[in-house]
Amino acid sequence: MNTVLLIEDEAGRLLTSAVVNEKGFSKSLENGLLWTVDLSTGRLLPFGNTGVPFLTLSKETTCIGKEYAKAVVSGEVINRLSTMCQKEEAENAYRNSTKESENTLNIENFNVNSGKNPENLTDEEFPAEFLRSLAQVIHNRRVEMPEGSYTTHLFSKGESKIRKKVGEEAVELVLASTPRDVIYEAADLIYHVMVMLENNGLSFGDVLRELKGRE
Repeated sequence: MNTVLLIEDEAGRLLTSAVVNEKGFSKSLENGLLWTVDLSTGRLLPFGNTGVPFLTLSKETTCIGKEYAKAVVSGEVINRLSTMCQKEEAENAYRNSTKESENTLNIENFNVNSGKNPENLTDEEFPAEFLRSLAQVIHNRRVEMPEGSYTTHLFSKGESKIRKKVGEEAVELVLASTPRDVIYEAADLIYHVMVMLENNGLSFGDVLRELKGRE
């Protein structure tokens, strides 16, 4: 079973994250180098192609009982990790630069799709109406693929990229330390989950029906 791997420096600062399974965890301990799951192929490969040495590798549990793995690396390999992350940083910069255009996922599109002013809705009505509007906008992005849209960027990169972003956003939510951070990261995660659902021909309603069935 795959789990999140957090890679930290000796001061406890998060450097990056990856995905590891039980075989990869054992192989990492045996070799002293990190082996992680390549999300695009599902194969177990040396992290960063050649593997990254670590000081400690352990299994941890969050306060809500979720297991994850944590590796601590020395200062000698931090520069190497920094280089490996440059591409991801460039993509994050692209994301931030296009985020403003994605703010059409707000009242403007909400009104177009629902015909209702969200300010006139009750607290009980708002979630369903807004999720319906958001899902429609994400669907339209996939059909129309407008240039300069971050959602278009995700769909163009394909399923492996979308799944990777969902994993990254889940990690950021787990690490959120303030109520505001929890809200911000939860919003990012929900959005990326909805993109993943759309890419698989599924809807948020399918998820809600599954939850309903667990009552």
